[in-house]
Order: sequence, then structure tokens, then C-alpha cells
Amino acid sequence: DAKHFYGADVEFQRKKMKKQMNRYIEEWGSGAIMFRHGFSENLFLPGVLMLDASPIDLSRLNPDD
Repeated sequence: DAKHFYGADVEFQRKKMKKQMNRYIEEWGSGAIMFRHGFSENLFLPGVLMLDASPIDLSRLNPDD
């Protein structure tokens, strides 16, 4: 699934996502959620991989800077 918000580790958000992810897991098995604006490192849902879709800062790879 893709979420266009920050994955905060707060009870109301976690409860809603857990319910939705459990339905997905029952239907298709384990999967992932991609958060457009990142997520809390404390956020955990069994059977769900958390992915961060925030832009990656590659400036350190440019030797000219």
C-alpha cells in the first residue's frame, strides 16, 4: 500500500493501519507500506515492511561540491 503522509507511531493511526493491513495479509500475504514522507522508527506492524519514499540526498556523492 502507499500512504501520502508521515507514518507516525500514534495509537489511532496504528490501529487503523493494523486493521487495513490485516485484511491485506489475509487476502495476499505479507507486504509493504510505502510512506511518502517517511515513518517513525518505532512503527511496527507484524508481516508488514515499512518503506520510506522520501527523496534521497545524494549531494555527498558529488565530488565537485
